Amino acid sequence: MTHIPPTIGRVVWFTPGDQDKSMTELSPEQAMKADVVYVWPDSTVNLHIVDHGGQIWTRSHVKLVQDGGDAAKVGERYCSWMPYQIGQAKKHEQPANVTTESAAAGAV
Repeated sequence: MTHIPPTIGRVVWFTPGDQDKSMTELSPEQAMKADVVYVWPDSTVNLHIVDHGGQIWTRSHVKLVQDGGDAAKVGERYCSWMPYQIGQAKKHEQPANVTTESAAAGAV
């Protein structure tokens, strides 16, 4: 399970929900590019989004769906990390049974 903390400026994939019908969505299988502009304490985020037609949108309190977390409900807008970002985070993860102290001792 890879958890990536959201931070301002990170790029995510945005999937519009039922309430986002005014956005240009050419293919529901293809997410939209979005930048995180604010992070809420519950790991929901505010986004600056580019739809499939190139138009700019903003959305507040968008659920960030991550591995091991709650999935989005049908028709709910959400965002997620790109596969590349997940792969990079996995490369830098420590095994669950390695503590920070033992990892630091091994690096000496």
